[in-house]
Amino acid sequence: MTKKLKLALASLMTLALCLTTLPVSVMADPVDPDAITEAYVTKVLKVPSGIVFTNYSGALDFEFTITPYSFNGDKTVASTMPGLTFVTSGANTVIISFDGNETAADIAVPNGYDNYYAEEKIDLDAVTWSLAGIYIYEIVETVPATNPAFLGDDVTADGVDYEDYLHYSEAVYYLYVVIEECNTAGCPDHQVGDLYIFGVYGFKAVDDFGDDFTDTLGKVDTSGGAYGLAFTNTIDRIFDTTTPTDGKGFLYIQKDIVGGTVTSFDFTVTVTQPATVDNTSVYWAAVMQEDILNPGTWLNVTNVNDSAGTSAYGLYIEFISGVAKTGITLEDGQRLVFFSGLEASATYAVAEAGAVKYYPFAVVYLNGEAYGNAKGGWSSTVASPLGIPVVYLNVNDPTADATPIPNLYVGDIEQGDSYALFTNTYSEDPPTGLNLNTLAFVGLIVLAVGGLVLFVAIKSRKRKDNQEEPVIS
Repeated sequence: MTKKLKLALASLMTLALCLTTLPVSVMADPVDPDAITEAYVTKVLKVPSGIVFTNYSGALDFEFTITPYSFNGDKTVASTMPGLTFVTSGANTVIISFDGNETAADIAVPNGYDNYYAEEKIDLDAVTWSLAGIYIYEIVETVPATNPAFLGDDVTADGVDYEDYLHYSEAVYYLYVVIEECNTAGCPDHQVGDLYIFGVYGFKAVDDFGDDFTDTLGKVDTSGGAYGLAFTNTIDRIFDTTTPTDGKGFLYIQKDIVGGTVTSFDFTVTVTQPATVDNTSVYWAAVMQEDILNPGTWLNVTNVNDSAGTSAYGLYIEFISGVAKTGITLEDGQRLVFFSGLEASATYAVAEAGAVKYYPFAVVYLNGEAYGNAKGGWSSTVASPLGIPVVYLNVNDPTADATPIPNLYVGDIEQGDSYALFTNTYSEDPPTGLNLNTLAFVGLIVLAVGGLVLFVAIKSRKRKDNQEEPVIS
């Protein structure tokens, strides 16, 4: 047996040994209860980034109820099933309260929200089970007659009125408790004849908006955390009107042009209200330009042909939530300023028609902080050599063209400005991404790698020549 073959067999034996020592839970069928024997109800609270919600004393209490639903598929015996209670309350109802000191959720969330969660444990150990089988319980949150519910209103430091609303979760979960009878001496921690909890899992039937949950992966983990039996409530902050003359408003989109002869670019902008806002939102924006005689003051230069009417601040362009507005023209240094009706955590998407040999770059800010593409912005090394429009890149793909930047978020103006800076730079040659100051070092690295490859090739050739047997004639 060759040395290489021995080494290969030893590696396979080591791998087999490792596989046999894996925990059972790793190799378990994911359709089974997975040996989880605990259950927690989790409340997730989504708050627009930067908003402080502790000023709603007593308003952020959420009540949950758990009731028997069926035993072995028979709903008619629900009244005879053992009831479940929560550990802290000792009853089938419990209140989860938020005071701003909750744990940050360990789940991926949009940039426009801060998520918090708190949880309550269901006391399964307090139940005396009389029969083996599958017990199903329904868990819901108490939802007020008016949902979203009005939380309160206030005025920002700049004098802008706003109202806050809370959308309660309408989700419905079913908790499955699988009880088995110990029939062999191998039952862990149980004797023959004992009834014990074999496993617990949940199933999501209705989502937070009251719609049937269509995801085929409705089964959820019940062991706690923000992934399990989670009910998500959302706070929405709706602003009234501010002045666009500061050039900022609630949100602004700025155009900068560097070089060349092109003086303006056309944009398509879509603004979409948060999913928890019921009525269709309407937003007002104006094209503003800084007054060269009075820096810091911005003048309304909205084209009358684009205007839907006149406000106290001059002409305005009307945006309807979710509807793309095309043909918005911005010249160098101009801004599209949104000054009425926006909600914190509304989203917006921006696409720009390109120009020949102009290379786009964008930086986006939320609450005064840059974000997206490692906070370096989005850019394209492909201009429009054939005059084909090039728009800014997808936030998740820094290489693909012809995609608007989607899902950008509007922040809370008390926490900082939300805006997007779009710069188009004219160049005869596409940017390479190389820093000329480091080019010499790159060259040295290439030469070094090339020399190493050549050295290995020569050594390999010599070894091969030495191993060749002489030809016997």
